[in-house]
Amino acid sequence: MNVRIAAFSDTHGNLPALDAVLEDMSRQGPFDHVLMAGDLVEGGPHPAETMATIRALNCPVVLGNTDSYLTAGPDIGMSDDERASSGWTAERIGPDGLAYLRSLPRQYHLPGPAGGILMVHANPDNLEDHIHPDEDARALEERLSGVQAGVLVFGHLHIAYQRRLGPLLLVDVASVGFPRDGDHRAVWAEIYHDDMGWHARHHRVVYDMEAVAVTLEQCGMPNGKKRAKVLRQARYKHK
Repeated sequence: MNVRIAAFSDTHGNLPALDAVLEDMSRQGPFDHVLMAGDLVEGGPHPAETMATIRALNCPVVLGNTDSYLTAGPDIGMSDDERASSGWTAERIGPDGLAYLRSLPRQYHLPGPAGGILMVHANPDNLEDHIHPDEDARALEERLSGVQAGVLVFGHLHIAYQRRLGPLLLVDVASVGFPRDGDHRAVWAEIYHDDMGWHARHHRVVYDMEAVAVTLEQCGMPNGKKRAKVLRQARYKHK
């Protein structure tokens, strides 16, 4: 059974990056399904516009950790800076946007060959703990022993990779809006099934990253300059 899926994640309010990815998907398509693995709006300069674009796709979307921060209220252990940023974002997406985030499931299962695709944000158990590309295979097999699917799709780490764990294909679709693997280009993943089983490939898309960084510095978002630095750096601090 031949199936083609386009999956993306972690747009984080970066509309130009999302627009570039969707344009690339259109060129590479058609696809049987489009999937979005969470973290829609927080941290970027265009939260309302990004949310509107994603909602217009009418595709399955799961809840991300920063989505949950926006809907959880002020008493979830955020720093003052994080609380200020979330408040700015929440004002821009408004009550309807917050209600949409509250409606998102934590998992989505797409039926298909070999058990189909399970989509989560970070991992099947919670919204926070990363699945690292170099995690010990035995420990990871135990951690993911409950997954009943041929493919596990996730984001959260912002590092694009794929890995086989026995019959299970792991696909970290990384981040459209804020990559952290040293590559400034936006990224999405094509996942497909053919006579040989499930496969994946990542697609990188050029957009005007510097223009978004300048917008972050000038849009009035709390910590905008810090977020612009993260965007330009495209790596975790320890890298």
